[in-house]
Amino acid sequence: MQTNSCIIDSTKYKILTKNINSLIEKNHQKEFIQTLAGDNNYIITSKTKSLLLYNPHLKQYEIVLFECNEKDFILECELFSNAFDLFDIQKDGYRVFIYKRGIYVYKNSKAIYFKTFESDFTIDELSDYIGRNYGIYTFEFTYIKQDQFDKLKTKQIEKSNFYYITFENNFEFKILLAFVATITLSIAYILFMILNKPHQISSEQKSTQELVERTIEVQEKYQISEYINELFLNLNKQQIILQSINIEQNLLKAILKSENKEKLFEFASKYDNNLAIKKIIYDNLTNHHIMEIEFVIEDKGIL
Repeated sequence: MQTNSCIIDSTKYKILTKNINSLIEKNHQKEFIQTLAGDNNYIITSKTKSLLLYNPHLKQYEIVLFECNEKDFILECELFSNAFDLFDIQKDGYRVFIYKRGIYVYKNSKAIYFKTFESDFTIDELSDYIGRNYGIYTFEFTYIKQDQFDKLKTKQIEKSNFYYITFENNFEFKILLAFVATITLSIAYILFMILNKPHQISSEQKSTQELVERTIEVQEKYQISEYINELFLNLNKQQIILQSINIEQNLLKAILKSENKEKLFEFASKYDNNLAIKKIIYDNLTNHHIMEIEFVIEDKGIL
């Protein structure tokens, strides 16, 4: 990893906290981040990157969110890993780098915590803060001046010790909408070509025309796109999170999430004749109720 890549400075971070007694399994981390981001009105995009830092002393997660287009990037706090060799600093034990109003805590030359303060602090205040918040009472500190920091930025960092979570492939519904739009435009174009060349329809065009007719028939029969649109409007009114959705012929399967279980039941009651609640559980990690449902989309829709 080169330092001439995208460097994310501390002013670009959005940091959320959540008290949890144990570590979150890796396969649940993305869902955990999405839930907390939604609760704090942070919009996850394809550019969003995230970092989870667990503090066992406080039993608390810090969720670091930031936006970056680049695939090759580093957080500002990682630049100090170069300081050990550059300034001949001992790598064992705890080391706290102080740069401007930020502190960067390292253990055995690996970054573990960082914090930016709104005002200046004394060494006594710093020692007290680190002891209370990180349970670290023995450490060395190093001031980093601006010229030293500029020098750190010119050096190569071989490998990050952080595991970053990305969201490039987390837009199933947007993809679904794009697919529906593409199909609609394609059908319109093909129909235009067929209707304007009634006497020049080849066997290939006939096959295409039959496909179009079948597609239109399915759309008219089940009104799927209108149904999804109305579904999302109702979910939005109830402030319910749609975790996943899957459509197979006239059956729509979905997983919904809400902190308020009554909102889930209120939503389900709107579709009594067509909705089956398959499962409902409470997730202690995210403090959400999760409901798994199935809809039957009847002929001519249900809306």
